[in-house]
Amino acid sequence: MHTIWKYELKITDTNHVMMPEASKILTAQMQGNVLCIWAMVAPSSPLRERVIRIVGTGNPFRDAQNCRYIASVQERVFVWHVFEVL
Repeated sequence: MHTIWKYELKITDTNHVMMPEASKILTAQMQGNVLCIWAMVAPSSPLRERVIRIVGTGNPFRDAQNCRYIASVQERVFVWHVFEVL
């Protein structure tokens, strides 16, 4: 059985998120003033660390070829592009 869980992120280059191994990240959005990702998870799966990279528009993006795009989100005048490191 799967459930949708929310994970709060800090707006910084890299976030380390522990989530069940059999999780699929669905999207990223601002919820109020907090950047969040939502994932479909199998709660009984063992936990594993996922690395989330956040890149601002116009900023350098190292290791782009090793990342999977999740979403772009707006926070006031900023636009953040959220990726999972593979």
